[in-house]
Amino acid sequence: MVLYRNGRDMSQAQMVRGAFLRAFEARRPASCGYPTSVEIAEGDLTIQGFEKLTLEMDASGEVRVRGSGTQQIRATIPSVETLLRVQEISEPLIAAALKAVTAAYGPPEQLTAANTV
Repeated sequence: MVLYRNGRDMSQAQMVRGAFLRAFEARRPASCGYPTSVEIAEGDLTIQGFEKLTLEMDASGEVRVRGSGTQQIRATIPSVETLLRVQEISEPLIAAALKAVTAAYGPPEQLTAANTV
């Protein structure tokens, strides 16, 4: 168990212990920042906040950085035509835009969203 003051008054010091302390020390304070909260029960997890991240521990005692696991995101991407219509663009301009999209990229209904970096 270690008590961190972070240069603050002792009344604002936070304790890090057990699995959280081992994870904190393994990541080094520079990557975590200092603790900003005590351990908090959140459903099936126990969490502890730090200046730069939040650590979470599951029932097995495994500690990981919150949000570092695989996440699946589902989204509905509106069609090009829908995006144009919500802008209250006139029908002739929508038709011209759809024609330009088709010429440049192929039929709008076959376009897919992609994440490019």
